Amino acid sequence: MLEIDTRLSCLSEQDKLIFLEALEDHKAGRGFSHAYTMSIFSKRGEVKESGDYVYRDLAGEKLTYLNRAICKAGPLILDCEGKIIPESNVMLGYHHLLIDHIGNFMRLVSDIQLKESVAAFNGPGLAVQSWFVTYGHFHDEVYALADFLRDAEHDFTPIIDYPPSDNMHLNYQTSANYERLQDIALGTRACNLFEAGPVPVSLDGCYLISHMIDAPTFHRFPERIRNLLVLETAGYQPNNPEILFISRESAKHLPRNIANQVDLEKTCIDLGIPVVYPEKLSFDRLVRRLNAARAVIITWGGALTNLVYLAKGAGILILKSESYRHESLELFNKIIKQRGLEVHVIDANDDNTIDLQEFEERAKMLRN
Repeated sequence: MLEIDTRLSCLSEQDKLIFLEALEDHKAGRGFSHAYTMSIFSKRGEVKESGDYVYRDLAGEKLTYLNRAICKAGPLILDCEGKIIPESNVMLGYHHLLIDHIGNFMRLVSDIQLKESVAAFNGPGLAVQSWFVTYGHFHDEVYALADFLRDAEHDFTPIIDYPPSDNMHLNYQTSANYERLQDIALGTRACNLFEAGPVPVSLDGCYLISHMIDAPTFHRFPERIRNLLVLETAGYQPNNPEILFISRESAKHLPRNIANQVDLEKTCIDLGIPVVYPEKLSFDRLVRRLNAARAVIITWGGALTNLVYLAKGAGILILKSESYRHESLELFNKIIKQRGLEVHVIDANDDNTIDLQEFEERAKMLRN
């Protein structure tokens, strides 16, 4: 408790007490929402529902957006008093993440008062509670924005936030594909607020979609958006392989690569199964290849969100590295059910290797 108390030293005594009470609520299975009664959080905007979406209606509110160029732990949205909108960042929704980041968040809120903001566009924005800028989460958030927009009564500007492909300092590897996904799903209206640089952006109102992991819309990937993306990426591509191994290059965070990945790839090549890295394919080509495949071998992680582009009834062999043991297949059940996929998972051994004999047998079954 002393360590937590020290890490919360940026809070007032009253807010600290509320936070500790919220932790007790969480331990007792009553959720963490009591934390949002702290004075650092905004109470502005009514929480509403639209279909399966829950969002905060901040229409007409003067807001300030702190992008990922300012806030490395993900964006924050502040009200006119400089208080944090709860749904602006997923870190705010989990006690362990908030404890880790609350000090930095509060320093940012304090420092931002001294900076002049810029306006990126006119009219209200549409944002979604932001996770990490990894592909699986960005992919999901773009779908949620596009789906919500289709039924929205207002003319919103969709807000996204990631390093663009011409950012010389970060050189984010998949940004060109992010831009393509953005353009197809959201059109020219979307605004990447990362491009403001380390400068706060003023917003003239916003709808902010809640997007926690237990939301019915999380990793849902609505079929109407999926079909649009498949249609827009269609093109002439002769000799599409019916089965392929979606592998991965060396992961830059967590030990996500399987230790004997090279042996797995060699086994596939020996069986005549092409090995591809989604990081090296254009978004269009990746979608075309997946849509033409009747079976896929794939490593666990954000790439699993690409299963939405498979034909219905496709066979899937998933290789799960040790670092993902805490995740269950339920995380991707909405995609699996939508596409009617036949899925088998091979878990890595304690040394983070996949049993080669089992892998080869399963790969042959898929191929045949």
